[in-house]
Amino acid sequence: MWNRSDLIPASNRTTGVGGTGFSAAADPDSAGNPSGWDTELWSPTIDLVLANSATLTYASNFQDYSGNGDIWLDISTDGGAGWTNLRTQTVDDPTGGTFETEDLTPFVGHMVTLRWRYLVSSSTAWYWHIDLVQLSAEVSSSCFPGSSCPNNPMVDVTPDGPLTVCAGEDFELTAALTGGTGPFAYAWQRDGSDIPGAIAPIYTPADTGVHDYSCLVQGDGCSDWVTDPWATELSWRAEPFFDGVDSVTDAANVVCSLDLAWLPATPVCAGPVSYSIYRSETSGFTPGPANLVDEGIGVVTYRDSGSLDPGTEYFYVVRSVDASNGADDGNLVELSAAPMGPGGGTCFSAWLSLFADDFESGETGAWSSVAP
Repeated sequence: MWNRSDLIPASNRTTGVGGTGFSAAADPDSAGNPSGWDTELWSPTIDLVLANSATLTYASNFQDYSGNGDIWLDISTDGGAGWTNLRTQTVDDPTGGTFETEDLTPFVGHMVTLRWRYLVSSSTAWYWHIDLVQLSAEVSSSCFPGSSCPNNPMVDVTPDGPLTVCAGEDFELTAALTGGTGPFAYAWQRDGSDIPGAIAPIYTPADTGVHDYSCLVQGDGCSDWVTDPWATELSWRAEPFFDGVDSVTDAANVVCSLDLAWLPATPVCAGPVSYSIYRSETSGFTPGPANLVDEGIGVVTYRDSGSLDPGTEYFYVVRSVDASNGADDGNLVELSAAPMGPGGGTCFSAWLSLFADDFESGETGAWSSVAP
């Protein structure tokens, strides 16, 4: 897979075309010459929304071996859901590599992601190194597109979303301005509709559900309004994020027991998080008080040894609860197992007292005194 060249370890193979220091490298030899691999290096999302033209440049050195490797450079305007190919290569670069230039002007007006993909079809292959990646764009005006008024600023609503906020808590949004001339007028919107009275640079919503927030801004003497092209999405949530029970296994204990485990939940509100265990002999059951086994558990493992019958399949749901508000996540993730004894034998539903004597009754007939 892709890694920094010194971590492979390998030297930067692009120095012949200007590369310096470290490079990004994909080298099958470093992975023990696998019989085949398909590895991708994705760029961060890059903003070309305001650009008129854009150019990508980078140093590259791809060395094939007997046609066993192929490389692609692709671009996406939808976060990686779909890709457009910019470059494909199946043969060696000249000694030292090449310096590549790609015109990205057809993709201006979008948020873009770049992908360098290296496919190896055999255990025998060389490498691909890249370095000096630079994407440059031309922006003809500092004004927000659609505004002819030079007093209108650029608007950036911060923080950017999407974000999850604890239900019932206030959350501060700020309309940060660049350029323009004031005094400025502000008009906050929720899901595209004006919010009555929200006419300051800072707005503090306290809502429920999921909403998009944006702010219209008007510079001094301007007749039109400008805004951040990307609204901030806020989701109010009371319950923790939790994936549910992760495993249920036989404890192989003399007393019939099943071991449960799960990954820690992440609270949105103050917490702390605890866990509740629900059990049924029927799949698809609805967790509730009637099938609650235990609650208030503060760790991520649990052994259930509560009167389980040997060989009977038990179904479990584990839910997380935020102690600060009592909200549980409501998941229905269900796993099951059947308890058995050590080595696959039969376990017991509970410990049985087979014999006891405190010698207080005065009856000694059950005992025998034997001379050696």
